[in-house]
Parts: sequence; C-alpha cells; structure tokens
Amino acid sequence: MSTVKSGIAIMDLNVDGLALVILLVAVLWNAMQDLEKRESRWSNRLASTTVGKSDAARNVSVVREPVIDRFDDNLASKLADICGVEPSFDATWFLDSVRIVYETVLAAFAQGDCELLKELLDTGAYDTFAQEIARREAETEHFELTFIGLTRADIVDAGVFNDVMRITVVFESELVMATYNPAGTLISGDPVHVTTSSDLWTFIRNRDSRNPGWKLAVTEANDRNRREEEQLKQAAQIEMV
Repeated sequence: MSTVKSGIAIMDLNVDGLALVILLVAVLWNAMQDLEKRESRWSNRLASTTVGKSDAARNVSVVREPVIDRFDDNLASKLADICGVEPSFDATWFLDSVRIVYETVLAAFAQGDCELLKELLDTGAYDTFAQEIARREAETEHFELTFIGLTRADIVDAGVFNDVMRITVVFESELVMATYNPAGTLISGDPVHVTTSSDLWTFIRNRDSRNPGWKLAVTEANDRNRREEEQLKQAAQIEMV
C-alpha cells in the first residue's frame, strides 16, 4: 500500500514537473517570439533612421556645398592677389560664410534689426539699410519676407585696393516679399508667388584688421545676367530671321 501511495506520489510529482516544464517552455517561446518581433521592429526602425540620416546628410551637403564655377584666368589671378595678402584665404570657406551672411542680412532687414546689421555691414551699406528701415517705420509699413532658398552663390570678381581686399559674389535666391500699408493693403510685392532675386554683393576686409570677418559693403541688382539674356534673345531672333 505504501508502495502504491509512493508510486502515486511520484506520478503526481512527475505531472507537476511536466506541467511546469511545459509552462516554462511556453513562456520562453513567447518571450523569444516577442524578442524576435521587437528585434525586427528595431532593425526596420534602425534601417529607416540610417536611411533618413544618410538622406539628411546628403541634403545638407547639397545645401552647404558652394556652387563654384571654374574660375577663368583673370578671376584666378585676382583671387591669387587675395591669397597674397591673406595666405589662409579659402574660397570654399568664404562662400560658406557669406551664404550665412546673406540669409542673416535678409532676415535682419525684414525684422528691422539694425543692431545685427551694424555687425555685418560696412558703414556705407549699413546707412542705406538703416535709412530704408527708418522710412518703413516712419510710414508704419509692414514688410514681410520669406526666404525660400539660395540657388546660386559664385565669386565673380575680386581684388586688392589700398590694402583693402574686395570680393564680389552673385547671389540668386527665391523669395516671397510683400509690403503693406498701415491699413493692411498690399502696396508692393506679392505675398503668394515666389520671386527670383539676382544680386551682386561686395564684401571687404582691411588687411590690417584684427577682425577676421568680411563685411558687406555694396549691394546691387545683377543686371549683367539680364543684359546677357537679352543679348542671347536678340541673337536668336536674328538667326530666326
């Protein structure tokens, strides 16, 4: 009898043990399945993030990479003069810097931030910008400017005159500009359509200046491209005739 009881006890233990083993196997299996799912999700997410970072890095490189035309002999000689005065000068670094200045000046002008403009502009250019801001404020006009993007930034001229280094850059950008009177009526510009702007900005720096930064000295519309386009159109019309 005791043997039977003992056998029953052993059988009970085996059943309980087997149930426990099955339970543990089920738990481990579910855990492994869940782990595989999580690893799969994380792998997909990591791949997506990696692609995103790669695309972002590629986009940044496109945005930051300056558009430098192959300099002709004349311009290369002028830039060599700049390097003669400032051996550390680098055209790529310069264009990267003035791209930022271009956007910053536009934003500061739109916001009427004369203090910031004074840091970036030479005296003559600053006076021109400050006078326009003062006129705008006196007539209580509201000026809006949205910078869409910079499509071109090329060095087109350079030189050294009386120890002052000078570099002219052509900027082409897409902007949305509009000016409103105090009543909110549009008086100039277009708040809806994008305008393509092409300007020549000349930056200067004195060779003896302790400030390594270049300052904006002159801004003017890039009529040179317009004249070339008109000449090409006229030439095409003549050929058609």
